[in-house]
Amino acid sequence: MYFITLRGGGFLGGNPASQQQTDPNHVHQFWQSSGFLIVTASLIAYVLKDRIKENGRNFLSGRILKWIPDNSERILYEPPTEAPIDVGNINEFTQFTHPENLPIEVKELRTKSFVDDLEADDSPRDIIHYKKVIELFPRAISSLDYPIRAVHDILRINISSYLTRLDDPQAGTDFIAADGKMKSLKLPKVYHMDIVLRHALADTGRSERPIVYDHFRMILNKQGILRIERL
Repeated sequence: MYFITLRGGGFLGGNPASQQQTDPNHVHQFWQSSGFLIVTASLIAYVLKDRIKENGRNFLSGRILKWIPDNSERILYEPPTEAPIDVGNINEFTQFTHPENLPIEVKELRTKSFVDDLEADDSPRDIIHYKKVIELFPRAISSLDYPIRAVHDILRINISSYLTRLDDPQAGTDFIAADGKMKSLKLPKVYHMDIVLRHALADTGRSERPIVYDHFRMILNKQGILRIERL
């Protein structure tokens, strides 16, 4: 605003400092023109700010923030008479990725699940990559009087935000009947959500053991989940 005020006299073809005492119309024109410049500058600044913010978010999330977990929790064991003891922690990471960035094993699982070429051509453009790292502390676990035999982890997926974007559960389809007449029929409309789970176990030496894959397909419509198939 200070820069626009200083340049306002040149924009109007005069010096407002020498005329604002003697020419009220000139003062009015000056502030009217300055207001136009302020609005224009504000719009340009808003557009630049939005692009800088978006590009900065993509840069940070892809290069720096990808190493920072989105959610972190501690695994606590609560003895009956003692304070809780840390036996591990959980770190969760979530980001969007392109199908080209998938591991070759995941690509093969998805390819085998396609019934025909038409389904393969309708593959998704963006994929949600969710990663959960569970780390256990062997020394803390071995020092407990009561042995911990297992740590149960439950994965919950909330699809409520997706259901609002789906079409009606039934869609009309036109076809030619045996008598040669055009008829209409309502058929159920469903959507597929593929879920591939990759399990990897690493010991204290950070050497990974054999990797196990599980492939599930969730069939749903606008009303909710219809069934889940293991592929």
